[in-house]
Amino acid sequence: DLTWVPADENTPGIPRIADAIGQEVTRSLRAGQRLRPEDLRPIDLVHSNDLVTVVVRRSGIVVKRTFKALSSGALHETVNLVAIDDPRLRIQGVVTGVQQA
Repeated sequence: DLTWVPADENTPGIPRIADAIGQEVTRSLRAGQRLRPEDLRPIDLVHSNDLVTVVVRRSGIVVKRTFKALSSGALHETVNLVAIDDPRLRIQGVVTGVQQA
């Protein structure tokens, strides 16, 4: 949970709560401790070993296939994937949602 605490403008911190939405902290914070930009990172939507639905859209055709994630990634990050039925087929995908690329 976040709460606003009055502070002087010289102390670094996050100026808007919206800057923290969709992110997670990188370390434990005590109650009342200021949240700084370097304390946050995007939430991984794909984790290593997740089953990921890969969607490719081209010229009105949509192809979907399930892959296994070899790496983790947040929204718009690139992850390495391997086909479940053919381990020789490895691709990179851009994360577009929870377990989707």
